[in-house]
Amino acid sequence: MNESKGLQFFDGKLFKVMNYLYWMFMSSALFLVSNILLVFSLYAVVVASQDIPFSIYHVIWIGIVAVPLGPSLAGMYTVMNKLVQTQEVSVINDYFKGYRQHFKQSITVSSILFLFYILAVVNYAIIQQSETMGFLLLPLLIVLSLLMCISLYAFPFVSLKKSKTKEIFKLSLYFSIKEFKLTFMMLVAAAIFVYLMLLIPTITLFLLPGIYCFVSSFLLKNVYDKIV
Repeated sequence: MNESKGLQFFDGKLFKVMNYLYWMFMSSALFLVSNILLVFSLYAVVVASQDIPFSIYHVIWIGIVAVPLGPSLAGMYTVMNKLVQTQEVSVINDYFKGYRQHFKQSITVSSILFLFYILAVVNYAIIQQSETMGFLLLPLLIVLSLLMCISLYAFPFVSLKKSKTKEIFKLSLYFSIKEFKLTFMMLVAAAIFVYLMLLIPTITLFLLPGIYCFVSSFLLKNVYDKIV
């Protein structure tokens, strides 16, 4: 009897783990396919940089082709928010539902964010080449850090509720400062996942985007309760 219960427990846990791996894989695959131009552009830039020095034009191009990340992240967070809440999703249906529903706002948010990222990198390059503008480096790094923090919250918020874009940015800035411990944890998680994707990209690219968004959605549960 105990052995039968043990097998049922094991089978149940194994089934749950396999389901989660499937959901992470499928959501990551959809995310990559939705951003195939960005993936190829990053690969081309890395290959080209072996012969051609990395330039500001590369940054501008990557910033432009990265704009579709917005709807993709909205779709991904739609899946992961539902998974955290109900522990059951239809990945393809939920992903494209979130992608379509939040397309306009998420593309606006990503366009604004990447415009500021490009401007920040361009200004950084100018400061580095100047002998008299070094004092601007610290303020620029602070602005860049705030941009990164806002980015962590903006797309989960877009996927969660209908709000004006201005309000999304306000909420993202507010919670990135108010929930500093949570923001720090999300930044560390993002850094770890980026490092792993650079270290072993062929494997991690098809799992880590989904895992990261799931972890973020899980960490943001209490924040969601405050804004819904």
